[in-house]
Order: sequence, then C-alpha cells, then structure tokens
Amino acid sequence: MAKKMKPLTAAEAKWVEQLEDLLAKCPSKRIGAFTVGDDYITLYDRSFDSEIDKLQDGHGGGCDFAVAVDSLKCELGTVQFPFSVHSTAG
Repeated sequence: MAKKMKPLTAAEAKWVEQLEDLLAKCPSKRIGAFTVGDDYITLYDRSFDSEIDKLQDGHGGGCDFAVAVDSLKCELGTVQFPFSVHSTAG
C-alpha cells in the first residue's frame, strides 16, 4: 500500500509563510541562488548571468553553473537549510 502524504501542520504552514515573506523582502534584484543538492543554497551575483551563460555554452561542452560561478568569483555566500535542498531539472 502506498504511503499517504500528510498535509503541513499549522506550525509548518506558518513557518513556510514567514519564510516566503522574508524572502520577498530581499533588498536587491542582484542576488540569485542555486544548489547542487546539498542542505544549503549558494547565493551569487546575478549581474554576472551573461558571463555565466557564455561559460556554460563554451566550446568543448562548457561547464556546470556552479563551476562558472566559481570561475567568475561571483559567489556571495550560502544559506544553510535544516533539510536537504534537492537539485532537479524541470
């Protein structure tokens, strides 16, 4: 028998709402984020997006997003989560 998902508890739903409210208050359009499937997200400077795209589309297969961010030295930091943040493509 398949396991059934339980809905969020009231406390969980409140936490999610507060998190979304806080994220909506970001003081800048410059901050972007990505993950490679860890328990944190990496923040980077979105003003480098065109340079990141060029590295990813480069001759010889390009490179991964995280490698491009590292190469351009445009990482701003990380945000730790209390759970895994899976990296998927959609």
